[in-house]
Amino acid sequence: VFDGTKHVPYQEDDEPNAINAYGRSKLAGERLVRETLAEHSIVRTAWLYGLGGDHFVERVLRRAAEGGALVGVTDETATPTWTRGLAQALARLIETRRYGIYHLTNAGEASRYEWVQEIVRLAELDAGARPVTAVEFRASLPPGTLAPAKPPYSVLANEAAARLGIELRPWREALREYFAARSAPRPSEG
Repeated sequence: VFDGTKHVPYQEDDEPNAINAYGRSKLAGERLVRETLAEHSIVRTAWLYGLGGDHFVERVLRRAAEGGALVGVTDETATPTWTRGLAQALARLIETRRYGIYHLTNAGEASRYEWVQEIVRLAELDAGARPVTAVEFRASLPPGTLAPAKPPYSVLANEAAARLGIELRPWREALREYFAARSAPRPSEG
């Protein structure tokens, strides 16, 4: 919902300014919630990944396994956020019955390039990633591929939740735990 022009994390009360249809639709949803419900919580997050999904982490791993070239955008920055930690934080937030706007992401920030590098390192892959700008990345996509411009800086300050004692771990630590959980046997696997 933010335009990404700040160079410090966005606060919960910063004025939204969505720059693409995706951001505008999220902002419209926020407005509808505020207009419809007297008691409500709006939670903003970023760059989600979790067990069992098709998301950025799994796409990087799949591309590396297929021998494809890995690239990482250097000029888009946010915070990778593991859904397990987010779900735990949401449960705690619900228990507080304190309504408002909250930012919930893992701590820290990374470019997509830094995220790719950490994925490759944790997976112990013999693969390197080439740094590219967002413009270079979009230009490299097949013609007709939908690739809207994204905010260059989407790091969220998690201050409102922190005041309630709700904080998520650093993103690298969460990603490390994700890799451990990803390789652990699932209950249905015995």
